[in-house]
Amino acid sequence: MFWLGLAALVGGLCLLSQRLARQAADSDQLWLAAAAYSVCLLCWPFSARHWTGWANVLGDLRCWRLARQGFKLARWLQPDWIDAHLGLGTATLTLEPQAQRADAHFMQAYLLRRGTPLWGPGSAALPPGLFLSPEPLAEPPAEPPADAVASAHFAQQWAWLQAQGLLSDAESPLSAQRAHYLQRPPDQAKSSLGTLEATRLTRAYATQGYVTCDDLLQPEVLAALWQSCLRNTFWHHGYTSGYVGAYLDDGLGSPLLYQVAADLQAALPEIFDGQQLIYAWAFKCLSRTSGVALHYDAATVNVNLWLTPTAANVEPQSGGLLLYPQAPPAHWDLGRYQLSQQQMLSLAQEQQALTIAYRQNRAVIFDSRLLHASQPVHFGAAYDQQRINLTFLFGRQPLRYHRKHPLPAHLLS
Repeated sequence: MFWLGLAALVGGLCLLSQRLARQAADSDQLWLAAAAYSVCLLCWPFSARHWTGWANVLGDLRCWRLARQGFKLARWLQPDWIDAHLGLGTATLTLEPQAQRADAHFMQAYLLRRGTPLWGPGSAALPPGLFLSPEPLAEPPAEPPADAVASAHFAQQWAWLQAQGLLSDAESPLSAQRAHYLQRPPDQAKSSLGTLEATRLTRAYATQGYVTCDDLLQPEVLAALWQSCLRNTFWHHGYTSGYVGAYLDDGLGSPLLYQVAADLQAALPEIFDGQQLIYAWAFKCLSRTSGVALHYDAATVNVNLWLTPTAANVEPQSGGLLLYPQAPPAHWDLGRYQLSQQQMLSLAQEQQALTIAYRQNRAVIFDSRLLHASQPVHFGAAYDQQRINLTFLFGRQPLRYHRKHPLPAHLLS
């Protein structure tokens, strides 16, 4: 009887501590959240979920070495725990100068979540230590409007892959949330970048907070990244305004992608100033859309690169980027995307937007705090004419895990 009572007491304490930890993390009381998760672990140290929650909070507290150990313990307790692999990838991206080392963790999470795809010919070698699953072990939640956009894109992509001879006619399309085809381009022996005017770019960025760079990539690197975005079925995220997204920790990563980021840091050290790659994504607009809405990015330096040939742009006067050159006040904490759309529109109305025209292999490098949005997009209707932009985010701290809250009113004055 005593032992049953003790077990009930410990179980109740564990549940209360877990609830307190989540509430404290959501309200930015991170040390309280870490303490509450520690109580959870004292009560039941065999939970991968508890170790992952504890490690996530430690990451937000910038204790990444300790956080990595928590993610490792979670993975040891439950090898197929997706969040542990994602956390290990983020911790490794933060702690090690070679971003490629995070690739194995992100790829393992992707395979567990999305299933094992058909590997395209000429793919880069897979990171060592992966175990493959024939079926995804967790289906991501899908909102009907977003899923409809992703599904429409997936059907068009499937037909194009079959027309290219990359998938047989016998294969039938399944879910847009699954991985079906993946061809990972290898890295390059030489620099992935074209000839950059480093002095001009650095001076312009220091003066105005942004700079445009044409012909950023070597032609073969540009072609490899563009073909990767055409072929790979990692476009699992649909948006109601008519575009789909792919993310670094959900299939987008590749040796070549990491090399481009490293080469940018080496070529323009004064712009990146010790910042590291913290995230990357790609967006693909489906022929004619309003594009990506007004936003900013929770990082330090943003590199926005266009991959689709310029000739695919039906309306050359549109399809580019609107950039607002005045940064929000320095006392605004933007690390968790805390500005509402109304607040951003109010700030944008006080400025004259700069229009940066669309051009293939053109990169816009700018302070991530600057508000920006796509111009309306009208590209060709064919699958291989869809507008694709690739975004790299550089900073000192990865994007945060927990729920976002609006900035308090007193900070908006």
